[in-house]
Amino acid sequence: MIHIKSLSSDDEASLSPALKFDIAFFGTAVDERGNKSVGFCQTRATTSHQLLYHPSDNEYTLDGLSTNIAALKIRIRSSATVLVECTTLGIVEIILVLRAARKEGISRVYFLYTEPGEYSRDPNQDIARATQFNLTGGRNFSAAHGVVVDLSLYDHAQIVFMLGYEDDRMAMLLTQQENLAPFEKHVIFGVPAFEAGWELNGFANHAGKLAADNFHLHYAAANSVSATYRALERIHSQIGESDNPVVIAPIGTKPHAIAAAIFLCVYCERNESGMIYDHPERKTGRSRDVRRWHLYSLT
Repeated sequence: MIHIKSLSSDDEASLSPALKFDIAFFGTAVDERGNKSVGFCQTRATTSHQLLYHPSDNEYTLDGLSTNIAALKIRIRSSATVLVECTTLGIVEIILVLRAARKEGISRVYFLYTEPGEYSRDPNQDIARATQFNLTGGRNFSAAHGVVVDLSLYDHAQIVFMLGYEDDRMAMLLTQQENLAPFEKHVIFGVPAFEAGWELNGFANHAGKLAADNFHLHYAAANSVSATYRALERIHSQIGESDNPVVIAPIGTKPHAIAAAIFLCVYCERNESGMIYDHPERKTGRSRDVRRWHLYSLT
């Protein structure tokens, strides 16, 4: 049984100040909230390490040196608590740490996420593109260790898109992955959004595609890992006795991606799920300020 709890605060100091971690992992900071999140790791954890996935080479580095799940298992073996800094890490790195922790029987895994105060826009953007944001680029569809699914093996399956602002990501995925055409399609929107009204940007950007195809709509709060996980489990329950998988495209909020990572680590072990992903490059200065701090625990 998966249990997900959350603790939220308007500032770092109030976020369970007595809680310390044996080891923490973070990625590359590209904005203010990323820098603050990495600082949290370095302050609260006995040791902290930068973990990066390099999709062009399909390999990981830990503090600049090549690594893999076997080496990561050894690294965390003596740890009772693991902190995964999800503001700076991508979903592929989150999955790697979570898989290693599960294999080592570590039951106390925490995920840190800081909400943006606001997202960056193109300064030359006209009013017609007011719902567009300057968040990622350089996308490359490729597999990820431990959550690979061969779409060509299935005539029918469930595909779940976790949607954010960037409408071109889902459009590109559907165009390039033709095997998805016959799949039953679901979307999970982040509602309520981080701020009231932000969900309208996502709806506006995806309305044309959703109207043109038969999508099942689901909603989970943009900052809720537990609600998103439950939504994925409800979708999974629809497959019944079928051996067709639930395929996830986690291209929405990071809390939704955390839920996807947990779900994938559980159900990929049973060959009942898999992930397709475009590995975007996050743009420097993609957000400003920190709205709220979240610490999620998995037990």
